[in-house]
Amino acid sequence: MAYSLQVAPVSAADNASLVSHVAALVNEAYSKTEEGIFGAGYRRTNEYDIATYMRQGQLVTASDSANSVVGCVVIKHLSQRLGDMGPLALESTLHGTGLGRSLVHFAEQHCRQLGCTTMRLELVVPTSFHHDFKARLQN
Repeated sequence: MAYSLQVAPVSAADNASLVSHVAALVNEAYSKTEEGIFGAGYRRTNEYDIATYMRQGQLVTASDSANSVVGCVVIKHLSQRLGDMGPLALESTLHGTGLGRSLVHFAEQHCRQLGCTTMRLELVVPTSFHHDFKARLQN
């Protein structure tokens, strides 16, 4: 299946159901990939943050053929040469499809067009126990 990737338009921040959907998508993804790292009820993001990313042109969305958002990544231009990406989230049914890789590539290309030569991705990795998913990301 082909997915459409784009920087969310600024006007998307005014679409409360879309903002809520994207926040829920990110929180659902991170509840699984950061399981055991944070306490019960931890939320990676909220509607205010998602709307802010949209207003600042920092949210990339991946939409399916029905125009439903199924993935996203936040990108930031931190300095003349430094970009940042994350959080990145996908619907769990799309893990292993290459869509996450496509979102990373889009973020890198976008920042490259802004003059960035380096991208930063911060990982939260527990030091008191082994976390399979985080270990996979480090390799």
